[in-house]
Amino acid sequence: MHARTLAFSALATMALAASCNAPGPDRGKASVNGGSVAPDPAGAGSRHDQPEVPQERPAEPVEAALATLTPEGADALAMNGDATAPGSDEVEDAIAATRSGDYVRAREILAALIVRDRLALAGELLDADRPRDALTPLDEALELAPREARVLYMRGQAAFATAPTDGQPQFFYEDALGNFEAAARAGFGIRAVFAASRAARLVPKPERALELARLGAKAVEAMDERPELDAPLERTWAEAAFDVYRAKRGAQEDAVAHFTETEQQLERLLGRTPDDPWAYTQLANLYQWEERPDDALTMLERALAFAPADEQLHNRIVEAVRAQGGRDAVIARYDRFRAEYPEVALGAWYAGIERFYLALEKFEAGDDVSAAFAACEKEFATCRALESGYADACKGYEVLSRNAIGWCRFNAGDLEGAKAAFMSTDDLIDGGMRMTLSGQRADGSAFERLPSGLAGLDFVTRGYVERSGNSAGAHDVQAELNAAAIADYMHAYDPADSNLANNAGFLNRDASIALERASRIPRFASREESDPTKKVELVAEADRQLARAQELMERSYAAYQVAATLAPDDVRIVNDAGLVMAYYLRTDVDAAEGYFRQAVDAGTEQLTGEELTGGLNDLEEAWGDAHQNLGVLYLTLKNDPKTAREWYAKSVELGPPSRQWIATQIIPLCDRLIAGGELTAEDRQLLGTIVWLHNPQ
Repeated sequence: MHARTLAFSALATMALAASCNAPGPDRGKASVNGGSVAPDPAGAGSRHDQPEVPQERPAEPVEAALATLTPEGADALAMNGDATAPGSDEVEDAIAATRSGDYVRAREILAALIVRDRLALAGELLDADRPRDALTPLDEALELAPREARVLYMRGQAAFATAPTDGQPQFFYEDALGNFEAAARAGFGIRAVFAASRAARLVPKPERALELARLGAKAVEAMDERPELDAPLERTWAEAAFDVYRAKRGAQEDAVAHFTETEQQLERLLGRTPDDPWAYTQLANLYQWEERPDDALTMLERALAFAPADEQLHNRIVEAVRAQGGRDAVIARYDRFRAEYPEVALGAWYAGIERFYLALEKFEAGDDVSAAFAACEKEFATCRALESGYADACKGYEVLSRNAIGWCRFNAGDLEGAKAAFMSTDDLIDGGMRMTLSGQRADGSAFERLPSGLAGLDFVTRGYVERSGNSAGAHDVQAELNAAAIADYMHAYDPADSNLANNAGFLNRDASIALERASRIPRFASREESDPTKKVELVAEADRQLARAQELMERSYAAYQVAATLAPDDVRIVNDAGLVMAYYLRTDVDAAEGYFRQAVDAGTEQLTGEELTGGLNDLEEAWGDAHQNLGVLYLTLKNDPKTAREWYAKSVELGPPSRQWIATQIIPLCDRLIAGGELTAEDRQLLGTIVWLHNPQ
């Protein structure tokens, strides 16, 4: 309960209770409990939950009430309370009236005190931005003083402020309109009339809003001194006239008079407040409705001079300038703006945006615009340095700029530069390499204008792989190493992606094989070298390359193990995991056999009941490879040529035809070994082309 109410609650209870026994028309009108008026359950107490839509009232009573107003008249009186309210001795007067038996007088005094208390509480709630809560004490006050101007006006304020937060705002705007008009009729005056105009606009009742604005303006003109208002009367009038103008234009009716009326009021407003960007903006809106884009842009530019950091103004100016002169015109315009307002972050933002999309259009046309994207990145970095609140948005475009630079460099054949650009995107935003920029085709379908940096790295990897096999007959080992390094990076970037793990396994394996072959060159050369020092250097180089090859193969196996765990039903991935161990590392026979049998079982399950195509299907070929690899394992690691022959024979049966070399070379070898023969030098040479015999067996 409110503290001011408690000060006289006991007296109020006594006096009003006594008045219940007194004769007269006031009997039973109100009751007080603890100092607050108990609302009628079906009346004002619930009015703010289901606002009562008042009946529309004619303008004449409001006009009549305004006829004699002056700036010091009803407005000042209403805001200071009822002139007939009791003075400072209200409580003593109420006590005296009660003791003398004048309960009607006692009730009048106490009702005035309660109204004053409810108004004070409502004022506090409005100041605290709690307009819905303020409706309750105002409804209580209206029960006791239904024609009190100040109560009606504050009730309108509370309803007006509640409307935007309600699911059915028009009911509250209607409520506010009725309260403001009633306040004006009760003598509150000009402020109530203009408030009613603003409420009528939002009901919406544009014609009524304009009628009230004109009425209020006419009353002000008759005054010797201009009153102090909540908003300039020209603004309220212009808003109402603009609404009617737009309604008539929308209905294809003659709106010339209302255009002129709106323009005049906005110009008068600028005469009083020439630094008001709102008035310029509304003039721009008005001229846009009239299809006068040059005049609209002029007004927007004038508004921006008074609000250079207004984002909405910038958006509209950019759209207008771009429509007239394209992106180049916008860039030129913002170069001038930045020279005039170097401290405004939005200057760099809009310059960066236009430069970025202009560069993107040229990139899509096939131009190398990496320098333009680098300039865009600087613009966005400048923007966030000026305004930290724009950091996230700016960094997003910085990432896209670096991404675009990567694609430009890739298209130019600069794989190293592309790789560096793509990888740098994560330096700005965690996960920046995943960012893409989507677009929409004319048919409405979506496409990626800028694929992600990860996709870019995949292209760079392919570029290195292609380069490794196109070096005028010489295998480019460094290109293979570069491809493997990128694959390792991408696998580490997203270790839960089985495809990236598979790529790391595959490319490290190929790089390892290329390096192992390269190591043979200095080793063979050392055998022909007569200089002891050079011979040692050549052997050392061969050993270094072979050790590096071994390291890469171990990285390959580790990646394949992850891939096989993530994709246990992928026959190709699981088979390749075993292959690296059985063919190259050759240290864990059981692990290799486990992978091969897992691949065989998965393939058998997936192909059961299907007609085999002789190896033309990728799954069938991978399944056949797993059979073949079990043959390799049993022949070279388990020294079991009989079992090896069975697996080899099955792989030949499964196809494809390219596996016929097994039938002509490997199966005869198995047959000789089964019959008790020994491996010949030729046999070892053949097997050495298949597996790394230099590794443990």
